[in-house]
Amino acid sequence: MDRIAKERDFHDQRFRDDDGDVRDDLGKYYSVYTLNTALYNALLGRYLPGRDALEYGCAKGEKSLRWAGRGARVKGIDISEEAVRIANADAQKASLPAEFFAMNAEKM
Repeated sequence: MDRIAKERDFHDQRFRDDDGDVRDDLGKYYSVYTLNTALYNALLGRYLPGRDALEYGCAKGEKSLRWAGRGARVKGIDISEEAVRIANADAQKASLPAEFFAMNAEKM
């Protein structure tokens, strides 16, 4: 099996068995980015409304859906078909302008 297929299978299994964010336990290591995250979110709130946005490696689309909730039209891609299925279901449930596609970002 090639590297891309292994990566896709790994992430499909990860999202299929998901019982929360796999990074929850790592939050303490990212606390130094709090200020950067606040600035990033402020800039997004200022510049996103009415614009198109692309997120590659979108996973289940959490960030993309936040962007769509702030007025952006969002497309997201991820190698995991399972993650994309979840993201599209969440976008539809929330009636947000977001679409997600399973694809290899290295082939863009």
